[in-house]
Amino acid sequence: MQQPKQNHKTKEYWDAFYSDLPSRVPKQPQSSAEDAGGSFEWIVANSPVLLDEILMMLPLPSRGDCTGQLNALEIGCGVSELSRCLLQRLIQKRAETNELLSYEFVATDMSEVCIDQCSQRDANCISLLNETNKDSLKYETLDILTAKPSQRYHAILDKGTLDTFLFRSKRTKKGSELYPPLLLPLLNNIHAWLKPEGKYIIISPRGRIKAVRDYIGFNSVKRVSIDVNKLGGAVLMESNADNVKKNEIYIYECIRNDEYKSDVDEPFRSTEKAIDDRDACPKCRLSFKEFRGNVEVEHQVDTACDDTW
Repeated sequence: MQQPKQNHKTKEYWDAFYSDLPSRVPKQPQSSAEDAGGSFEWIVANSPVLLDEILMMLPLPSRGDCTGQLNALEIGCGVSELSRCLLQRLIQKRAETNELLSYEFVATDMSEVCIDQCSQRDANCISLLNETNKDSLKYETLDILTAKPSQRYHAILDKGTLDTFLFRSKRTKKGSELYPPLLLPLLNNIHAWLKPEGKYIIISPRGRIKAVRDYIGFNSVKRVSIDVNKLGGAVLMESNADNVKKNEIYIYECIRNDEYKSDVDEPFRSTEKAIDDRDACPKCRLSFKEFRGNVEVEHQVDTACDDTW
């Protein structure tokens, strides 16, 4: 079956979006004094609290990796400073601990316009990194749905890209499906781009992402919630998701399942479970029978208390 792909209009939309961005959006506070401007963050600012939560999830290279280099790929970077801020934070921490690791960050987007803007904005930083010949920061065009991996990464970072795909799926008739069609090629390609036991790290305002939770290509998916007050209340963009708590954002740590074969295996695990009247909600402690009262099962709408994701 042919997989959904990005069309040319999508690229044109994002090229136009980033071309017009400086005139349409108020200038946001920069993450570093050396910035000349030109950044725009989705969801939340790159505060030290957020960066450190992400850094704790980054996998260390295995003992068999003789390069001693951590490779990270950011997808759908837009004009965010996330990759650069993470790299600078890692270099700072390395100086404090005398670690021997080096770091390579590749931030990508399908829009050439935003990649050019990022490259110009961070030209000084990139030049200084090249002089040390130890760490690197690159900006490259990439359509994650169609490109084939030229290398594999310890970590793939996603701040807003998955959320955008979910929103696009919701606006189509196919958006009513349990797993939006756009997400399967996205997740399968992420699986292909990750090294063994690599991690897909998602920053999202969504408290529930069923396709990620049920995807067989991940051995485990851990969700960490962060109170936005700990981030200085710096939530910058409201989500189109229905299940958003505006006082929290979420980081998903998804570990690659190295046994999964995308061309052979079923992509999603079954989550169907027979409803038993004796089942109790772990949050409100009501049984299903107590909750619905005299309403028959077939007439019960999906309003039950849900403390799971």
